[in-house]
Amino acid sequence: MPRGRVSWRRAKRWCWRGLACALAASLLSAPAPAAPTIARPAVDATVHSNSGDVQVAVRDVPAGALLQPLLDGIVASPPVAASTLVLHGVVRGDHLLVVRIVDADGRELGRTTAVRFHVFHASRQMRRSVR
Repeated sequence: MPRGRVSWRRAKRWCWRGLACALAASLLSAPAPAAPTIARPAVDATVHSNSGDVQVAVRDVPAGALLQPLLDGIVASPPVAASTLVLHGVVRGDHLLVVRIVDADGRELGRTTAVRFHVFHASRQMRRSVR
């Protein structure tokens, strides 16, 4: 606040600026909402599934948001409201999973970080020898 005689208007302006600064400071110091992350499958996890079913779980999903998984950059299913879903028919090998967060209109709100995982299919050729 300036020193000396101050008009009412100037004092009011300074007061509003002070309130605006205090409000901005409180908003900036508030913790940011947690970003959605993929909880399952874990990073570099090996999923043992002959049918190719992979369970995906996402943490910290915003309320009302839909999830759309991208497997190796290709849309794997339509958007779903649940925070857990199952991908069917995933072939064996290494895969990169990203989950898009979309609203009801299909606009992208964000993405999770990419998770690399491996799918393992059992084979008769890998039979254990009994001694």
